[in-house]
Amino acid sequence: MKPLISVVIPVFNVEKILHYAVDSLLAQDYENVEIILVNDGSSDQSGRVCDEYARKYDNIFAFHKENGGQSSARNLGLKHCRGEYVGFVDSDDWVATDMYSYLYSLLVEHNADVSSIDIQLVGEHNLEIEPSRLSEKVVVKEDVDILRYYMEITTKDDGYSVCRCLFKKQLLEGVAFREGKFYEDIDYKFLVLRNAKKFVDSNLPKYFYLQTQVSTSFAGFKRKEYQLVEASDILFNLCSEIGDKRLIYYAKVKRARTAFSLLARIAYLGFADDSITPTERKKIIRNFTRDLRLNYWFLMASPIPVNRKLMITALAVHFKCLQIPLACYKAIKRKTDYTK
Repeated sequence: MKPLISVVIPVFNVEKILHYAVDSLLAQDYENVEIILVNDGSSDQSGRVCDEYARKYDNIFAFHKENGGQSSARNLGLKHCRGEYVGFVDSDDWVATDMYSYLYSLLVEHNADVSSIDIQLVGEHNLEIEPSRLSEKVVVKEDVDILRYYMEITTKDDGYSVCRCLFKKQLLEGVAFREGKFYEDIDYKFLVLRNAKKFVDSNLPKYFYLQTQVSTSFAGFKRKEYQLVEASDILFNLCSEIGDKRLIYYAKVKRARTAFSLLARIAYLGFADDSITPTERKKIIRNFTRDLRLNYWFLMASPIPVNRKLMITALAVHFKCLQIPLACYKAIKRKTDYTK
C-alpha cells in the first residue's frame, strides 16, 4: 500500500457546502488518504455533518474545539495526522480526483520534499469545471532556490496557499500557523520550505477555489486586513535573517505592494466592517494611496504583472480611476455567471 496522506480541513459554518471538499477527497484515486475534520466552534450544523462523515467512513476523523480561527484549527488537525505526507483543503473548496496521486507522483519522480499544483477559481453560479487544456510544465528547485522561487511567485501572484501543496510531514515538525491571524499561510509556507531540500511545482490546476459572496477572500475590507502588513513584515524579517539579496528584494516588493493589494480590495469589494466610519474610510483610502505613490516607481520596476502595474497606476492617479471600471466589471461578471 502507498504511504498514508493526511488531509486537514478546518471547518466553520459551512454545513451546506462542506460536502464539496469531503466528497472530492473520498473520490481520490490515491487509495490511502485520511481526512481530518476540525470543527472550529461552528454555530450551525457543521459539527454534526463532520460527525456523520466520521461515523460513515473509517478514514475520516472529526475533532471539535472552541472557535479560534483557521490557524488554530489547522494546528489541532496537524497534531492528529498519522500520515507520512500532509495536505490542506479549505472547507468550501474541492479538489480533482487525481490531485493527491499527481502530487505524490511528482514527489516520487523528482525525489522531492514538497510538491505543488495550481489553483483554479470557481464562481458560486458556475460550478462546472472544464478539463484543463494546459500542457504540463514542471519546475524543480533545490535549497535556497526554493525560497527564491516561492518569493518570486508570491510577489507576482498569490502562490502562498498551503492548499496547493503536499508536504513530507517531517518538514512541518516545529512549525505552527500563527493563530488568530489572517494571511498566516505566507510566513508558514516560507518556514516549511526553508526546511525542504527539493521542491517541485506544476502548472496544472487540480484545486478548485470556490469564491462566494460570503468567502473571506471575496469580502470587503475589514480591520483585520491590516494583518497583511504584519505578514509582509514577518516575511521581510525572515528573508533578512537568511541574508540572500534576491530574497530580500522580493520581500521588499511584497511589502511595497501591500498598500496596492488592500486598496484594490476596497475598490472592488468596498468595506465590510460597519465599525469603520465614513470619515475613517476616507482616511484609510487616503493613507493607502499615499503609500502607493511613495512606492510607485519601485513597483513599476519590479517583476509584478503588467495588469497589476496598470491597476497601480490608476490607483496612484485617483482611487475612483480603478473603482468605477471594477464596478462595471463586477456587474458584467455577475450577470454572466448567472446566465452560464
